[in-house]
Amino acid sequence: MLSIIASNVGGYTKRTTVSAVVFVGNCAGNITGPFLFFSDEMPNYRSAWIGIMISLAIAFVAIILLRQLLSIQNQHRNSQQNVNINPESRESIDTEEFVGLAKDETDWENPNFRYYL
Repeated sequence: MLSIIASNVGGYTKRTTVSAVVFVGNCAGNITGPFLFFSDEMPNYRSAWIGIMISLAIAFVAIILLRQLLSIQNQHRNSQQNVNINPESRESIDTEEFVGLAKDETDWENPNFRYYL
C-alpha cells in the first residue's frame, strides 16, 4: 500500500509531501498500536486483536477503493485523449511525454499521466 501511493504521484514536491505524510501516519500508528495491549487481558489481548483486525480491514478496503479510483481516472484520461495508454506495459513509449518527467507537473496537472495499478 505504501509503494502504490508513492508511485502514483507526479511532481517532485507533491511526491515528497505525500511520502512524508504517509510516513508520519505510519509512525503514529506504530506509536499508538501498543497502547491497545492491556495487561488485564493477558494472554489473549482481545482489544489488541480487534484493533489489529479493524485496521487491516480498513487498509484492505482503502487499497481496493484506491485501485478502483485510479483505474477510473486512467479510463477517463484515455477516453478524453482517445488513446489507450497502459503504464504497466513494456512497450517502448516516451516516458517523459506520457509520465510527465520532462516538466515538474503533478499527476493532476499532466493529462498524459497514468496511474500504476
